[in-house]
Amino acid sequence: MIAHLQRASNTVGLLSYLYGPGERGDHVSPRLIAVAGHGAPIELLAEPGSLPYLAHALDAPVERLGTRVPAQPTWVCSVRSDPRQPDLTDPQWAAVARRLVDVTGIAPEGDPDACRWIAVRNRPRQVHVVATIAREDGSLHNGYRDSFRLQSECQLLAAELGHLPIASQSTPRTQETRMPSPSITITAEPSGSVSAKGASDDLSATLLKHAGFQQIDDWYGRRHRLPTTTPTDYRAAIATHAAEMLRAARYGVDLDPTQDTTN
Repeated sequence: MIAHLQRASNTVGLLSYLYGPGERGDHVSPRLIAVAGHGAPIELLAEPGSLPYLAHALDAPVERLGTRVPAQPTWVCSVRSDPRQPDLTDPQWAAVARRLVDVTGIAPEGDPDACRWIAVRNRPRQVHVVATIAREDGSLHNGYRDSFRLQSECQLLAAELGHLPIASQSTPRTQETRMPSPSITITAEPSGSVSAKGASDDLSATLLKHAGFQQIDDWYGRRHRLPTTTPTDYRAAIATHAAEMLRAARYGVDLDPTQDTTN
C-alpha cells in the first residue's frame, strides 16, 4: 500500500476531477465513503452537480483565515493497494482514510478542532483523501512530516491486511522514518528479468520485497530481482508499483522507461 501526497490551490477544481471521468476515462462510480465536516451537510453535497457547494463546505475554515490563506490550502492524499491483492471494500477503505488523517494530524481522533476532510473512491484499489489544512480553531495544519508518517502507516496497514509479513515491519506507529538517501535504479536486463540496484538499507529492501522482488546477498552486495517465473505482462506493473512506493518514501528512483506503466 502506498500513499502519494499533493497540495492544491483550488478545491472545487480538484473535486471536479475526482468526480469526473479522469484523464484516461478510468474513473468508475465516484462516491463519497467517509467524511468529517464538523456539522456541514457534506454527505448531501457529494454529487457532481453540487461540487461547488461541497468545496465551499470544505473551504469554510480556510475562508475565515482572510489574508492568512496559504497558496495551496487543499491537502490530497491518494492511496493505492497492492494490485496482486484483493481489493478492499468501501468500509475498509474508509477505515484506511481515517487512520491516515489521524496519524498525520489532519484529523486526530477526538479532536473537535480538526481539519475538515472527505474520502472519495473512483477507481479499484484506490482512495483519495481530500482535506483543507485550516483547522476549526483558525490554526493551520503543519504538514512537515506528513509524507513520512503516511508511508509508515501504509506499511502498518499492509502488514495488518496480510499484504506484508508482520515480522518485516519494525517501524512503530509513533516513530518517524528518517529520510533515506540512496538512489535506486530499476532496469530490464538482457535476460528479460527486472532488477533493482542501489538499495542497501532495510526500508528500501522491505518495499522492494513487498512489491514482489527477491533479495540477493552475495559478494556483489545486496540487490533485488523479480523471480524468473514472473509473467512478462506483470513485470512492468510490479516495477512501476515498486517505484511508486520508493518515491513515496522519498527515494530517488531511475525507472527503465520500458517498465513504466504510467507513460
